[in-house]
Amino acid sequence: MASVARKRLLNVVAACEAIELFVSEKNFADYVKDHRLRSAMKQQFKIAGEALNQYLMYVFDACHMHPEISPDHKPSKPIDPRLR
Repeated sequence: MASVARKRLLNVVAACEAIELFVSEKNFADYVKDHRLRSAMKQQFKIAGEALNQYLMYVFDACHMHPEISPDHKPSKPIDPRLR
């Protein structure tokens, strides 16, 4: 299942790299004039956002299935101070 999370994060990286490629050697005036550039960037932002959303849902589900990895988890026994 960790491969699912990895795939989602790789999708985010790929979308960000595509955006970086689109805007390399461009300035804001180029961006404003070029409808295709704006549309392509918007699509990549959507892809990155959806991949992040799916990643967070995966993490949320994992925390519910394994409460011991949840940030709100309190150990049932006190932790021995020598182990800290």
